[in-house]
Amino acid sequence: MLHKDSDTSIPGLHIHWLAGCGGALPVTLITCPIVLVKVQQQAAPRKVTILQTVRFILKQSGLRGLYRGYGLHALLEGYGR
Repeated sequence: MLHKDSDTSIPGLHIHWLAGCGGALPVTLITCPIVLVKVQQQAAPRKVTILQTVRFILKQSGLRGLYRGYGLHALLEGYGR
């Protein structure tokens, strides 16, 4: 979609980079909450389970809380950290 079929030249690196970013963005909808829960667990003063962490986030901030930091996460995933 980013490169015209009628053009016989090889697509540039910027086209490949944009395609990679476009492919990474849907994945961030799943990985952002996972990474957030992992970091919250690591920062907790005592050992907590995944469910306890998710419940805490949902109780404090609702569903939007699971996507805190989504913009930065999408930028990192799109860039290809």
